[in-house]
Amino acid sequence: MAWGAEVMHVPTRVTQCIHNRNPPASVIAFASRAPEVNVLEVGDMMSKKGWHLNGLTNPAAVHIACTRLTVPIVDTFIADLKDAVQEAKLRPSGQGSMVAVYGKSLSRMSAVA
Repeated sequence: MAWGAEVMHVPTRVTQCIHNRNPPASVIAFASRAPEVNVLEVGDMMSKKGWHLNGLTNPAAVHIACTRLTVPIVDTFIADLKDAVQEAKLRPSGQGSMVAVYGKSLSRMSAVA
């Protein structure tokens, strides 16, 4: 199965994350389904594992580009994502760079709305 197609099945493999958009694309975005899991913190934890995800706001999400380098390691990505979700759920720190940058953006947006 192609990397992007495999990652599209993440909702069934990582229950706290969802796929935001349905059409096949080379960029896959995820948000948190569970209020106790900060998706930006998940992104920070994935960075510590060597993945390069980008943070998004309104709604908070992270995304990854599917490339020829990521195709052969989709199972590793999903395993690392599961671990990062559990870590964010059990031991949230609120200290990561995505949380610091994008979390502040979200709080400012909420204050304006």
